[in-house]
Amino acid sequence: MLPSEQTGEIPDAVPLFVDLDGTLVATDTTVESCFRLLRRNAAYAIRLPLWLLRGIAPLKRRVADRVPLQPDHLPYHQDVVAFLKREHGRGRRLILATAADQRYARAVAEHLGCFEQAVGSDGVVDLAGPRKLAKLREMSGGGPFDYAGDDLADLAIFPHARRAIVANPAPPVRVAMQRLGNVERVFDARPRRYIDNLRMLNAQRWPLNLLVLLPAVLVGGWPPGGWIDGVIAVLCFCLGASAIHIYSDLLNIAERRRLPAVQRGPIAEGRVAVQRAAVAILFLAIPAFAIAAWLSGAFLLILAGAFAFAVLASQDWFKPPRIAVTSILNLLRLVAGIALLPALPPIWVWIVAMLTALAAGAVQVRLGGEEARFL
Repeated sequence: MLPSEQTGEIPDAVPLFVDLDGTLVATDTTVESCFRLLRRNAAYAIRLPLWLLRGIAPLKRRVADRVPLQPDHLPYHQDVVAFLKREHGRGRRLILATAADQRYARAVAEHLGCFEQAVGSDGVVDLAGPRKLAKLREMSGGGPFDYAGDDLADLAIFPHARRAIVANPAPPVRVAMQRLGNVERVFDARPRRYIDNLRMLNAQRWPLNLLVLLPAVLVGGWPPGGWIDGVIAVLCFCLGASAIHIYSDLLNIAERRRLPAVQRGPIAEGRVAVQRAAVAILFLAIPAFAIAAWLSGAFLLILAGAFAFAVLASQDWFKPPRIAVTSILNLLRLVAGIALLPALPPIWVWIVAMLTALAAGAVQVRLGGEEARFL
């Protein structure tokens, strides 16, 4: 057992190494910073894979060079932080050991003030798994050490620690830790829930995609069977809209954390891992584009235009009024509906579509409150 604060025993001489991403904070600092780069310039979507070809550690260093970490804006696991500060107050050696870049490790250590030292990836070696284990053994002088982690890579370290502390474990780790005989403490204050994955989709905004059907309603409907294509088109825009909203949430994650709790969303709160959210963009966008291509080439081009405009509007250097962004996206929904009609509608339909897009955009901005700052 660890020394008790009440007994006044000598502090534990065994150092405690603590992971950063997922353990100390409910996010991945490198992934967040990559999206900050994309917000600065979408062209980094090409440069990031090229950097990755040189290795994960060089990628992390290049990202850290361009995006300074703001440690005061991170979503810390407060129960883990409170535990660490108690240990620090009793004189125990705490060392932050992370696969994130060394600069990020030092920034967090300085911010919290309870770590004696901080080590991370150095631009050459990615400090994860067996490489981290070797570093911990070196820093502990070959003696015993305790380790706090959460991820699959930490399973290479847990069995070699005197005591393992598991914080907010990923599901595979939750299963594997049952076989470890050295787990001393488990922090699991905010378990992940499937409902959080659904909340991430922003399904409450899907009704806007019914605008795709409005042109057909105005001209008296589609030919037999055309309504099936209309429903499929609405589904296509729902998938695309969710992908765009998740992308926007990731770009603006730091700003969302400053909103009231009910408006932050599960990504900013750390209830959905940023890595999972990034993958979700692909799982939503790819089917959306596949369905669009099946419907028609024109519909595919319009959907691609909506994605391109949303990415453009998310850039730091291009900040049009929110009402312009929402109105243009709504207009693209209406134009997509027109593209599914068997013939071009009369001019009055186009006029109604433009007025409807403008009115719907104004309502979105008015009802969106602080969230209206984002897509």
